[in-house]
Amino acid sequence: MKESVAIVGTGKVGTSLGVALHNAGYKIVGLSSRSRSDSPLFSVCKNFSTRPREITALADIVILTVPDDAIESVCREIAGLGGFRDGSLIIHTSGALSSDILSSAKGCRYLSIHPVKNFTSLCPVSLEGVYFSVEGSDADTGVRIVKDIGGIPLLINREGKLLYHAVLSFSSSHLTGLIGYEMSILKRVGLDEKLAILLAEDTLKCIDERGIKDSFSGPVKRIDKGTIKKEIEALKGVSKMAVETYRLLTRLSVYLERELDIINGKDADSLLEILKRE
Repeated sequence: MKESVAIVGTGKVGTSLGVALHNAGYKIVGLSSRSRSDSPLFSVCKNFSTRPREITALADIVILTVPDDAIESVCREIAGLGGFRDGSLIIHTSGALSSDILSSAKGCRYLSIHPVKNFTSLCPVSLEGVYFSVEGSDADTGVRIVKDIGGIPLLINREGKLLYHAVLSFSSSHLTGLIGYEMSILKRVGLDEKLAILLAEDTLKCIDERGIKDSFSGPVKRIDKGTIKKEIEALKGVSKMAVETYRLLTRLSVYLERELDIINGKDADSLLEILKRE
């Protein structure tokens, strides 16, 4: 028999995680949030309360999928009201915060289990094959839960969580922002915005198949100083942010390509000198 589960926070992550746990044979015994939502979770559990302690006391496992800034205070409030069973497992799903923020739940085990996936709606998504970082006082149980829902567990130390989450931000929200900005510039010159998406897809495919070193292309690799200068001037007509973004990302390419011996040190220095000029 798998454990009973209570979920505090019926948003995007809580919904997909709860449905996956239900499908894996866990019993969802209670749901809590500030107000009743349209989450599909309510099709598998009718027991709802706006007071978390009323449902957390029913469960072997309590999952807090509230915003990061609220995790510690919500846990402390429930613990202060005696809302956790002795020996129960308390889990939060933040990628940036360690499991230690759940330490107010005295007599309980606690974990951080973070899915490496974008959740964009309340519609539950499959977690099959999704990577999850697992960190905390009962990592073995965390690994078992992740495997039960079809995920792939990655054990992580709490000291590495902020860097881990920062990297994920580069790959998700920052990448989205960059491509969105590219699309706005393409629209400005009358071209199909999807060109930005198509090239990004092609680049990611190339990296996956050939690796980083063999996937670099463009003016840095060619040491094409003239093109870099002209593109900076053109981007000045868009915005200061466009220029700053181009300079920063071009410098990053120069550093990496020098490190990988794609370009030599002398050429790298000459490119970096151009990128310093205003």
